[in-house]
Amino acid sequence: MTRRKTNPIPVTWNQEDAYTSTSGKRAQRQQIETLVRWKAPHGTVKIVIYNGWHDSRSDFINHATADYYLRDGGMVRYHVYQ
Repeated sequence: MTRRKTNPIPVTWNQEDAYTSTSGKRAQRQQIETLVRWKAPHGTVKIVIYNGWHDSRSDFINHATADYYLRDGGMVRYHVYQ
């Protein structure tokens, strides 16, 4: 049985230099990118990570915020948890 190769969903950052200052930060950047891809809803064609790990007044749990652009032209924003 041959497995079909799939292309990963493209991921960019709202702030392009986020999580790039040290090797540890670059590892966290890779972790965030992997998690947001894993959590992508069906039909996602592009992901923009809006914020890396943080908490907020509306969500006290540490999370990243990502915008998922969908094949049908829509966009949804989700919190992705560690």
